[in-house]
Amino acid sequence: MKKNVRTGLSFLILIQCFFVPLKSFCIEDENYEFIKTEFSKEMSDDLGYSGLKPAVERSISYFRKQPPENEIVFNGVSYTYSRLISSYSLFLDIIEKNDFKNAVKKLAGNFYLYRYSGSNQVLFTAYYTITVAGSLRQTSFYNTAVYSRPYDLVSADLNVFIGLNRTITGKISNGALVPYDTREKIVTEDTLHDRGDIICFVNKADLFFLQIEGSGTVILDNNEMLHLTADISNGHGFVSVDKYIPQKVLRNSAGLKKYFLDNPGEAEGIMNRNPRYVFFKITDSGSEGNIGELLTAGRSLAADNSVYPKGLIAYVKTSGVDPLMRFAVIQDTGSAISGAGRFDVFFGNSEAEIKKAENFKQYGDIYIILPVKNR
Repeated sequence: MKKNVRTGLSFLILIQCFFVPLKSFCIEDENYEFIKTEFSKEMSDDLGYSGLKPAVERSISYFRKQPPENEIVFNGVSYTYSRLISSYSLFLDIIEKNDFKNAVKKLAGNFYLYRYSGSNQVLFTAYYTITVAGSLRQTSFYNTAVYSRPYDLVSADLNVFIGLNRTITGKISNGALVPYDTREKIVTEDTLHDRGDIICFVNKADLFFLQIEGSGTVILDNNEMLHLTADISNGHGFVSVDKYIPQKVLRNSAGLKKYFLDNPGEAEGIMNRNPRYVFFKITDSGSEGNIGELLTAGRSLAADNSVYPKGLIAYVKTSGVDPLMRFAVIQDTGSAISGAGRFDVFFGNSEAEIKKAENFKQYGDIYIILPVKNR
């Protein structure tokens, strides 16, 4: 086991020897077009600023952990992390000291809006923190282990080495990096039993939903609670299993869970259609995004970080029943969230929020908020 880990470290060192580290995050796909626009007096915030301050403060906290001279490049303009820290601190100062109408006027003098101008409107869906029952010991019902990151899983951030905003994940086999085990291999061959630490045990169906949502709270049979958030995956892409589930089954968490529990044989085959497998870590409270900070209900967005750098403030405007018109912050990602026209909104963990999230699907616009250059 330790030999494999040492080999993995050697692999990363080898990459570093061949490539010069770059210090910028850059959108390279020319198909993603953003139009610079101005703040409008028609803008509003349907949450009335609620939750906005802690959400932005968490992005600033993330920026402070980065080398201050490093930069992101968005729409052809570069911004250092130190610039983002000062600018987003100004954003908060303006929001805190002004009503919305006056805040928009002052923001207009210090920030630009960049609207995604793709051929289709942006699709917004939602995700949430689920609560499941579990145990620290395996039982007939709590039959499936929740694993932390396996010892032999290796990941490399290609942005550090060659400026490509991708992370590759796998394991070392015979001196070469190869794909990590798929869900099917992990489940049917029990390949993790000597490769990772078990956090707790839950029902197989609940683990599947935990892995889809990326976070959750496990209430143990001794009444203790474990707050879990996704740490890393096996590196395989997410594949929806919806088309393999009978049409008569209700398309919500309760309906799907009942079907999986009533049909365990069929359920395992369906779950294994999705090769992705997620590993978790324990947090002090709440759900963490991929910036390593707690998510804020109604404010945090999951986005494709090959298009949208982590931590940026945005403005969301959708249409439909109870449309969204609010400031939000890019603080997470998801395997099903791909491209410039796709976002997931974090709705939280209350019963009402979960019910709303399960049925939420709206189209609209996304505006990225960045400081006016040289101010």
